[in-house]
Amino acid sequence: MQAYKYDTKISEAGIISLPYEPQLFNMDVEVIIVPKAQPIQRKQTAVEHFLETWSGAFKDMTDEELDNAKYKYLKEKHK
Repeated sequence: MQAYKYDTKISEAGIISLPYEPQLFNMDVEVIIVPKAQPIQRKQTAVEHFLETWSGAFKDMTDEELDNAKYKYLKEKHK
């Protein structure tokens, strides 16, 4: 016996659509429905948020400009 597997969605009206398979016409079949697992949505961590926000923020700066920006920041921070 040959088995067929199709991924499909049950409509709001409860209808299941299957591909056109003439070899199955006028045959008794058994239908088993296995719900797919829903992906788990996880919260973004603080590190991921930081990286997303700041990645590439300084990519266009030269090393000297970056060093000057760091110096200025630290100087202001530790007044």
